[in-house]
Amino acid sequence: MTAVYLEASFETGKDRSLKDILISELADIGFESFMDSEQGFLAYVREDEFNDSEYQSLITRLEVVNKVALTRIEPQNWNAVWEAQFDPIEISDKVCIRAPFHKKPIGFKYDLVIEPKMSFGTGHHATTRLMCSALLDMDLVGKDICDMGCGTGILGILAMKAGAHSVLGIDIEDWAVENSKENAERNNVEMQVLLGDASALGGKSFHGMLANINRNILIADFEAYQKCVKPSGWILLSGFLETDVEAIIEKGSSLGFEHKNTFVEENWRCIWMKKASV
Repeated sequence: MTAVYLEASFETGKDRSLKDILISELADIGFESFMDSEQGFLAYVREDEFNDSEYQSLITRLEVVNKVALTRIEPQNWNAVWEAQFDPIEISDKVCIRAPFHKKPIGFKYDLVIEPKMSFGTGHHATTRLMCSALLDMDLVGKDICDMGCGTGILGILAMKAGAHSVLGIDIEDWAVENSKENAERNNVEMQVLLGDASALGGKSFHGMLANINRNILIADFEAYQKCVKPSGWILLSGFLETDVEAIIEKGSSLGFEHKNTFVEENWRCIWMKKASV
């Protein structure tokens, strides 16, 4: 059954610091996706995971005085919504992320055709672009990769196009599982996709792990990730802000991962860590 979401619309104007603080705090109380809007940004949380008391406390504590609207979003034709808003995304002059109704681009090494079931995971968010850019610098040929919280499947599809031997996508949403499978087929790549959380990793092993989620989930599930990353393997993480970097690196380091690089876009961050060889 497709989940019902709540959409919080924040009018932050040009106050970038307030916007980033709000996004970080909202992620801590269960909000899982964010999109820019003309007046500020939109934040999404599953209705069954929304805690109104925590939400109201956050609004009061941060003294949010600009207009905030909270709307219940019924399951709908997100493709139609997306089609009305979506323009192709270009990353490092190597990747073009487009919808089926866009013309095929010329001059890009990787052409990704993505059609989402929800309005998340299209490449418009900085964290998705950061993950894609980082993947372009990695040797994925012949590697087994896992994409946690795969959403539309965009990262796994790019990994397969870049030469990965296999990709396993995992997501807690049934619509995401279906959508990832459809997008993999649309891009002529084979990608296994499972419904579940980090518990679905049991007994599996990978050369590389991708996880573009949020700070709390990343830290809570890091041990599960560590167990399935092969010696000398790596983990690429995003979905968090600059203020979260230290805590995530500390958690990874405690589990035998060495911080190799941090990728930056505005206040969003992507971290690459490598596991010890033995």
